[in-house]
Amino acid sequence: MRVAGVEYLINWRAFTKGRSLFFPCLDSKAAWREVRPVVRRLKLNVVHKSIVDPKSGIRGLRIWRV
Repeated sequence: MRVAGVEYLINWRAFTKGRSLFFPCLDSKAAWREVRPVVRRLKLNVVHKSIVDPKSGIRGLRIWRV
């Protein structure tokens, strides 16, 4: 999957409830438009939010599986 010009290999089977993924990017809305079709195809219930990661200070998109 490509998000914000970066290729990611994600093990979707390991993305279980309660886990999250972080995609560093400047435009989180555009990143969500790239992630959303995959999430819908896999029928995953997720919540997404544009955040600044507290550990690294990097802006991006975080998605949580619920």
